Amino acid sequence: MPDLIPDDQSLVIHVDRGILIVLGCAHAGIINVINHAIRMTGVDTIYGIIGGTHIGFQVMSNWRERLRP
Repeated sequence: MPDLIPDDQSLVIHVDRGILIVLGCAHAGIINVINHAIRMTGVDTIYGIIGGTHIGFQVMSNWRERLRP
């Protein structure tokens, strides 16, 4: 999905175990943020994700579909 929100900000920290992503609001979409972090760092191991995902109102079936490998 295209990232249509150019002013969304996140912090990406490269640690020994991979990258740690600290999200702002992630309005651009968490998958877009993750993919951008991987492209920018060249590191494809996600150590952790912290922050504002605004996912509290999602239905569990939506999560299963989006997080399927």
